[in-house]
Amino acid sequence: MASIYKKKGTKNLYCCYCDADGRRVHRSTGKAKRGDALREAMKWEDDERKIMTAEDEDARVIYALVAEAGDLAAKGGLTLDKARDLVGRMMVVKGLDAPEYYTVRGWMAEWIEQKEGSASESSMKTYRHAVTKFVGSLKDAADRGLEHLTDKDIRTFRDGEKKLGKSVTTCNQFVKVVRMALRVARIRGVIRRNPAEGLPPLVNTERARRLPFTLPEVKLMLKAANWEWRGAVLLGLYGGLRVKDATDLRWRDVDMKGGVISYVPRKTRRTGKVVVLPMHSALKKWMQSQRKRLNDVVFVLPSLAERPTGGRAGLSREFIGVMETAEVSRSGEQQAEGETGAKVPVRSFHSLRHTAASLMAKGGVVRELRMEVVGHSSEEVHAGYTHHEVETLRGAVNSIPDV
Repeated sequence: MASIYKKKGTKNLYCCYCDADGRRVHRSTGKAKRGDALREAMKWEDDERKIMTAEDEDARVIYALVAEAGDLAAKGGLTLDKARDLVGRMMVVKGLDAPEYYTVRGWMAEWIEQKEGSASESSMKTYRHAVTKFVGSLKDAADRGLEHLTDKDIRTFRDGEKKLGKSVTTCNQFVKVVRMALRVARIRGVIRRNPAEGLPPLVNTERARRLPFTLPEVKLMLKAANWEWRGAVLLGLYGGLRVKDATDLRWRDVDMKGGVISYVPRKTRRTGKVVVLPMHSALKKWMQSQRKRLNDVVFVLPSLAERPTGGRAGLSREFIGVMETAEVSRSGEQQAEGETGAKVPVRSFHSLRHTAASLMAKGGVVRELRMEVVGHSSEEVHAGYTHHEVETLRGAVNSIPDV
């Protein structure tokens, strides 16, 4: 039976009891009163007796782990990480999977690795950048358990990026990426709630309505552009192609005989949505000339293909150069001012999509057909288009005036 004694020069009483292997154990009870010390000693001895009388080895190990947890708790050394480790070891003993545990930094790295191969490279670049910024904003707290992450941590990160001069769109995008990563953690049971879920987006007072180009402006840009940029502009005007969809278009996607382009937009590549675009007569004429110019090449616009969109030498900057040469304003008739008073450009290559939709609307084309032509349809994509459907789309495209 456990016994209590006092060591000279100590405030708390010590005890002596037998462990599961029959050895005598001497340890401080952490208690100054004899009754409290005895109860503590008898509890420890009882834990050891449970281990000793356990029916199998698994039970002995589990009782020992429980005793270890109690010992740590009594000494004030039972941390959340240690408790999680002990529970995990108990589960492993019984043939169960230990609960997943991640730090914020560890989970974000895990999520990025999971996304590889399931998202486009441009999306991965966005994800990596947002995650790097977020983890960096947490500093040492990034190495805390993921479950310690709070709404305030995410809000502080977002507001901090705003103060550094990031646009509202960029700040909201950062939060969206963090929310995506934490949603997966919640689904997998790593955390019980997603602290980013309830954070409302910043109101974008800087964003201006995207304006289309006028036909005279398009003609000026066609005149100022080199041959391949001229083709890109025609693809944007008559098909609503985004800049990378236009510059990376391949000849295998072009049916010259049928006068149809079939491509999968980069933005919806993961879904495999195919956009079928009947060629306008002006675009088809350019395509025929381009085909004669080129020998056996893969891309319709080889000098522009596989180039980055951003950067000083990117496609977006180069198209702005075309606009400047043509003396076409980036703001058109509308100039938006952001919170800082800075002018916000509202026209770019993307505005050709709005030009296409606007001109078709003026031509009396119904909204559903306009969306189909520029690849905005959210309805289920059919396995193929009938001749009647293609001719209906061709009529919509041909409603856009010839430039």
